[in-house]
Amino acid sequence: MGNGSSVSWTPDADSLSQHGKKSILSSDIELEGLTVQKLMNAYEQKLRKRDKVEPETAYECRQLPDGGVVGASTYPLDDGVFKTYTTFYFKKATDEIICNYHETDETCSASSKVQTRYLKIHSDPAIRLEFWCEELAVRRADGLQGLFLKGNLAGIGAPDTKIAIGVESPLGGKCVLSDPIVGATVDAAGFLDWFRSQAVDERGCEEDTDGSLKEVLGGWFSGSLYVRHVLDKSKQEIRSMDYGDDADWSESSITMTTYIKVHDKPFRLEMFAEPVPGRYSSQRQVPWVEPITNQVLQELMES
Repeated sequence: MGNGSSVSWTPDADSLSQHGKKSILSSDIELEGLTVQKLMNAYEQKLRKRDKVEPETAYECRQLPDGGVVGASTYPLDDGVFKTYTTFYFKKATDEIICNYHETDETCSASSKVQTRYLKIHSDPAIRLEFWCEELAVRRADGLQGLFLKGNLAGIGAPDTKIAIGVESPLGGKCVLSDPIVGATVDAAGFLDWFRSQAVDERGCEEDTDGSLKEVLGGWFSGSLYVRHVLDKSKQEIRSMDYGDDADWSESSITMTTYIKVHDKPFRLEMFAEPVPGRYSSQRQVPWVEPITNQVLQELMES
């Protein structure tokens, strides 16, 4: 049972609101005098006025004409910054909060939405929370891919190479694209060999029988994250498949594939990600709802 700001979460549980679906469910929230309306108002106040969270350099909200609000997160990039935008709708008639992620689109148009997160408040017989995420079949080329690409540029001795986020790829589609790379320790022809060498020698990747590299990551989300890197010299690209927390590496567990494409004449790197669309409610999504919920409940206890 939950007690005050201490709430436990059960991933991939049977949804309380949609028959046959899976969600992340909280334990009962036992806070004296707490009502659905009071909890909804506390979430709204927090999302409108929350502090910045690393690596953000700023966070601000503004009202939308349709009753929602948009939160703008600012991150450092090269000698400037980039911003990402999330809209929040507080549906008090249905006791739910809907969050739409629009990457770098300041207008938050419907066509730029790539992900929606849902938080529903239940009150019968006790107050509980239900959370899930819907990934859309939209190519991702945002600041997260930008940060990964900058890491690769630093690794080949070209950390000052500028990148552009959300631009048109030379091959079509949205991507993160570097400027021409000069002064690096490798050229376009040697980049995949460099990637394999540092992945095995520095990051501890294991080479599989088919030549792909298996990597187990930890700390970005809770638990371990399993990733397979396929280095395809025929296409001059690296495909990194995210298997979530599946230690068996089942193809059905892939949630996203990230691409690094190597261009020659001039030497440039391109990066983007393609998520597998669907509903997600695993342990990996718990950190998306747990910290802000703990903050909201702590502030309610102290008020």
